[in-house]
Amino acid sequence: MNPDQRYDTLNHMQKPTNPNASWEIGLSRGVYRLHTVVGDPANFDGKFILNVEAQLAVAGVPATNTRFFENTIDVPVLDGRLTISNGPGAVNNKINFVDIERLPIIPGTAISDVIYIRLNAAGNTVQVFDNAAASGTPFFAALLSSLGTLTVNGEGGNDTIIVDMTNGNPIPSSGLIVNGQGDNDTFTVLGEAALTPNRVITFNGGAGNNLVQLQSGHGRIEANEAGGTVDTTVDFDAHLTTASLKQRALTIASDNILGGGLVTILPNGGAEGLVKLQALSIGTDAILDVSDNDLLLTYPAPGPNAALAGTIQQWIDNWYFQAEFTPKIASSQVTATGGETVIVAIDNAVTGFGDAQGSPHLGEILGDSANAANPGFNQVLLRYTYGGDFDLNGEVDALDYAIVDTNLGSTVSGGGGAGWQRGDGDFDGTVTPLDYSAIDANLGKGEGNPLGTEIQPLNGESAAQAIGSVATIGADDKFDSLFTFNARDADRSSVAKSTRAAIFAEARKEWRELAQDSEDSDLILNARERLRKLAQSRVNALADFWDGADD
Repeated sequence: MNPDQRYDTLNHMQKPTNPNASWEIGLSRGVYRLHTVVGDPANFDGKFILNVEAQLAVAGVPATNTRFFENTIDVPVLDGRLTISNGPGAVNNKINFVDIERLPIIPGTAISDVIYIRLNAAGNTVQVFDNAAASGTPFFAALLSSLGTLTVNGEGGNDTIIVDMTNGNPIPSSGLIVNGQGDNDTFTVLGEAALTPNRVITFNGGAGNNLVQLQSGHGRIEANEAGGTVDTTVDFDAHLTTASLKQRALTIASDNILGGGLVTILPNGGAEGLVKLQALSIGTDAILDVSDNDLLLTYPAPGPNAALAGTIQQWIDNWYFQAEFTPKIASSQVTATGGETVIVAIDNAVTGFGDAQGSPHLGEILGDSANAANPGFNQVLLRYTYGGDFDLNGEVDALDYAIVDTNLGSTVSGGGGAGWQRGDGDFDGTVTPLDYSAIDANLGKGEGNPLGTEIQPLNGESAAQAIGSVATIGADDKFDSLFTFNARDADRSSVAKSTRAAIFAEARKEWRELAQDSEDSDLILNARERLRKLAQSRVNALADFWDGADD
């Protein structure tokens, strides 16, 4: 006698009078977890093999000391009934019992489905319908408080998934996961309720062209292309928050009277927060807040596309100067740092970063290649960095002084970030002594921990280019400077360390002798010029040595 009476009862599945019996129960469309037990407390003369919805559920050959077999599987039910049947090779098959638990998983079908999710009128029960009108009886219903994560599996076809927040937020405490898995899927959020920040919607698109629409309210949505493409549209009265935006297109719409939508990228500052798009449209008074993240906009090759980079920079300027009735790209982190940081747009195909400063093209920027033949040259980069970081390496150092020194007094033009590249930090079209101020204010910041995602140079560049940041300055005060040399090549790090004192000892002496206890701008500029020339000559000599060693 078994303590659990269910093990002492059984149904025959292969009696001579019914050699291929089956067992069924009516269930609404959904995914169910089944714990199935087979066996016979008195006999072990069979071979147990049971299928559930044509999937193997449990199998085993009984023996004297092994009378029962059990297993748990999850199965979708799409036809309104769950079927348990004999598996191939079963002999004298039997079933003791089965436990059935409905899971918070909504299964799609092989055709195009409509899945509509909302709360009931009382606002306490999540309802799921199979039609766009949310009419009839929901095929899934559960108390919102009882759910952790709700999952929708679209399967085949062009599926439409709708989340309606008219009666409140139906997203469970641990979020909603939508797996497109089909062709061209559309995911829409409508209604005025705000999505609770920790109730995240994750949309994994299908293999085709997918559309995400936030029509109103405030929602946290993480959209992943998952083999296809994703275009996201945020309407004029909607606010989208996301930690990662890597997709084909983003449109932030506007209304001429009511204003524009808002998209906020959560602070990250690394590869996860990098925004990657092929198309960006921002309506009047609509805002894209990049926070402390970079944005990489790839346009159709070949470049340059100075007009696009100019447009991106204009959208940034619209925010800086709070121009009314204009599209804006903002950075809440720039505001939080009190202007210590900036966002700036650069067209890689225009600037090239290959002028007298010795910096390479951005090239395989941030690990991304637009195409094999011309990697990275048809990209606009919006970079979050420190004010005065004119070479965009995330640090404010001696090379940034050298950029202003080289171009001092020159008029810069050409768009696409050409002015920033040449040291025009205030975007007035001319490189003046005023452009030193941002470097002075931020000198040494980012040293050893640069802002933003690392910029990868092109292969085949010279040793001088590969060195990258020639020197960084961390100042205890205005005239007490400590110079450290940084080499990108780890194999040469010992050489860099051994030459550190030799390269900058004289520069330190020059700086202190010429600038100590003086506010004379000519003397300070003279010291900077001597420092730049000395450092550059030392680096060139070291680069020649390394190039010779490579040969």
